[in-house]
This record gives sequence, C-alpha cells and structure tokens, in this order.
Amino acid sequence: MSKRPPPDPVAVLRGHRHSVMDVSFHPSKSLLFTGSADGELRIWDTIQHRTVSSAWAHSRANGVLAVAASPWLGEKKIISQGRDGTVKCWDIEDGGLSRDPLLVLNTSAYHFCKFSLVKKPKAS
Repeated sequence: MSKRPPPDPVAVLRGHRHSVMDVSFHPSKSLLFTGSADGELRIWDTIQHRTVSSAWAHSRANGVLAVAASPWLGEKKIISQGRDGTVKCWDIEDGGLSRDPLLVLNTSAYHFCKFSLVKKPKAS
C-alpha cells in the first residue's frame, strides 16, 4: 500500500519570533489570530498572507496559551489567555488590535477550555 505524500501548504505565515501556541479563524472575515510563547498576539490577512496587526498581549516570560474568536463574541472582539493567569478581551475595530484590552480577568489558572468561552449559552 503506497502512502500519499503530505499536501503542500497553501501559505507559510512568517513573523512570530517564538513558537505559535494557538490559532483561531475569524468567524466571517478572512482573518487568522495567532498567539505565541513570547506573549505576542497577531492578526493575519489570510488572503494576502501578511500580518495586519500585532501586540504584546501577555507577558513575554509567560506567553499566550489560547486565542478564541466566535460569532458569540461579536465581529470585533477576540479573547486571549496567557500563562500569566489572565484572560483578555480585545477590540479589533479597525482590523488592528486595540492598544489596551477591553477587559482583563485574573483567573489565577493556567488552563481553560477556550470553547467554553465562545459557544452561545442555551436559552432556559
């Protein structure tokens, strides 16, 4: 039985200086969000294959654990969680990251299920 060769990548996005820890696609726009081990959060244009915006979202010593985007959050918001024990909500109003997070939650925890943050609650 012959093995098929792996597919060629559509694109290679270069820019992070450290390992990428998590990725999330925007629910309706051609954007990709990535978070790296050094705390950098990037927004990528998936059509032009380039960085649109980047910011140091979490401390460099701790890095980003997870990034989440969802229709439930709205078109203009994403969430990141860092190993610094914080979860942050960011505005992406003009395609770029806001200078400061809209909301910071100190969780004192290092793990969470990002899907629990982005699914729509059931009506009672």
